[in-house]
Amino acid sequence: MNYSFLSPIFSWIEKKAVHSLYPYFLTLTLILLSLFFATPRYLYLDSMPEIKEGWEIVMLKSKDLTNSLKHLKADTHSAKTVFRLTVPVFVKLFSANQVITYFIQVFLGFVLILNLYKISNKIFENAISATFVTSGIVFLYFGRACFVDFTWYDGWAFFALTMALSVRNVWMLSFFCLIAAWTDERALIVLPIIMLFKQIENNKSGDFSFKNLCRLNKASIFVLSSIGLYFIVRGTLMLFYNMHTPNASADLSTLKTNLPVIGFGFWTFFEGFWLIILVALIYMIYNKNYMLALFILLQIIISSLVSFSVFDITRSGSYLVPILFVTCIYLKEKMEIKEINLHLFAGFLLTFLFPAYYIIGTLGMYQPIYFEALNFILNKTL
Repeated sequence: MNYSFLSPIFSWIEKKAVHSLYPYFLTLTLILLSLFFATPRYLYLDSMPEIKEGWEIVMLKSKDLTNSLKHLKADTHSAKTVFRLTVPVFVKLFSANQVITYFIQVFLGFVLILNLYKISNKIFENAISATFVTSGIVFLYFGRACFVDFTWYDGWAFFALTMALSVRNVWMLSFFCLIAAWTDERALIVLPIIMLFKQIENNKSGDFSFKNLCRLNKASIFVLSSIGLYFIVRGTLMLFYNMHTPNASADLSTLKTNLPVIGFGFWTFFEGFWLIILVALIYMIYNKNYMLALFILLQIIISSLVSFSVFDITRSGSYLVPILFVTCIYLKEKMEIKEINLHLFAGFLLTFLFPAYYIIGTLGMYQPIYFEALNFILNKTL
């Protein structure tokens, strides 16, 4: 098939990318585009009780980090934030209010997107590839959470996960792994992705055998140690302070309730970038790299089951996004860069064209203001 119509796009990116400020301009442009297509509900902040309650819990935890939140209904989101201490600790240390905390979150979002470009560029050594990876992720919940979320603080975990992918110092790696885990337990579940990434990121031999994957390096050991430390501290808090996360509305009965929207929810994890993951899995099987394919599939299955067992399907599954970089490393070793760029462009385009929906279980699809306003205008006009 002739893809020559894409040549002007590729050439334009190559021309612009030679400038040292290109990653920063790209990041700012993508943020503005993301905000246009998924407008945060700034005008509704004072009238949205879940946002008020979310901040009240952050303040409560900042004043008493060991508060067990037993006074809250077990099936609410707030009741499940017992061990989500990253933001409360930040608020406690810096005496931050809600506005300051949000602007810090926006700054983290800027660094997150910039870091996505740098990670991608390091993997592919190609500005076109890095541009399409970054541009696509910005239009996933993973890429826009820091700008549109006022209650869940997933963006802090996403930032920490991307930093864990990129840092070289093992102590900083451990720090960011712990920051992510203490922001949300779903980040803890995907830390094996960080381990896998660290195992193969410098793999220039193309050896993805089981033996090579299981030969832990220093970085992987530190990730594993971070997981162990998390469980030790959490166990101590449970034992001495009676802190427990209630499992109401987070079980198999919720999964059964979510069945009608599971397919759509599953799609929103990666949207168009499912194409990249599928292509990578096909190559792994074709090249008999069965264990790598199995590791990736197991992580997707485990995280997906967790996502389908709660009502916040899209945001839960978005924690899987770092696995995309594992598949990128693999494809870099197995495919020509031109072919990779075509796949990445297709993934980006599908992701961009798909509306910014969040699947929230039985509540259905959450739409950003942009689409609500567009629907209002169309209904009044037609």
